[in-house]
Amino acid sequence: PLLDDIHIVTPELALVTASSYEEVLFFNPALGELIEVDVSVPAAFAAFDNPLLPAPGAPAESRTAVSTFACVRPPDGALDSRGGLISNTVPDAGWCDSAQPSYFASFTSGAALVNDRLFVSASNLGDDAGTPDTQYLPGAVLVYDADWSVDPPTLSPSELAPVLITTGFNPSHVTSFEVAGRAFVLVTVSGAIGVAEDDPDTDEIEAAGIALTEGSVDVIDAESLEIVATIPLGFAGLSPSGLRVDQTGRVGVVGSVIGRQLYAVDLAPLADLPDSVAEPIRLDGQGRIQA
Repeated sequence: PLLDDIHIVTPELALVTASSYEEVLFFNPALGELIEVDVSVPAAFAAFDNPLLPAPGAPAESRTAVSTFACVRPPDGALDSRGGLISNTVPDAGWCDSAQPSYFASFTSGAALVNDRLFVSASNLGDDAGTPDTQYLPGAVLVYDADWSVDPPTLSPSELAPVLITTGFNPSHVTSFEVAGRAFVLVTVSGAIGVAEDDPDTDEIEAAGIALTEGSVDVIDAESLEIVATIPLGFAGLSPSGLRVDQTGRVGVVGSVIGRQLYAVDLAPLADLPDSVAEPIRLDGQGRIQA
């Protein structure tokens, strides 16, 4: 598998994402060994929800990785990054749930362990990768219930919300964050990114990233598993990396793949977010948070 990122949780635990194989591996850096984890699927799930995991309700299996090849069901009327209806752009034969427009998560991009849950971002890259008009399907964050206090650790798709659809395209990383005693997951939503074609008639190399849709930082409440807020950043082409939070916990910083820029977001308003929202609150600095 092609390994993309290594996130150190503790000296004894690292999360390693593999986009080509769609999985997260568990590794002990101190011992240089993979970690055995008991993986299971709740009985209420459909067999096609996680086809590469144990059958729903079956005994747990010992594995050193969890498959992120999971069924994603976007909301009715969902569009791809080109503005096409998912019901039209994803052929019926490719639906993982034959009853509705759906697709399997792809391009596993980042992982974070927050409290007793594993969060994994999936960019859901579509057709024409590496072209000026690369297609992206609605992005997702997969959620797994995890218990690292037992030996061996246990892990299963969350019964509360196994898949969260992000507010924008191409969620490329997840970062744990805590403020006022409340745990959040900050999702780097890079936005759809194409690749400019080089002009062979010039000496310069023009090929570079193109921001096709706007980027943002989505804020997930790690307890309720709701996207409670989003921080819009425009056509930033955010770097596929986690936010770096300063020592005060006030500012998060992320780079860009389309230019030499750094973007800083004010994290202080997260302390005042309500526990539940009808729609994610847009933290654009233009208004006050009201529960």
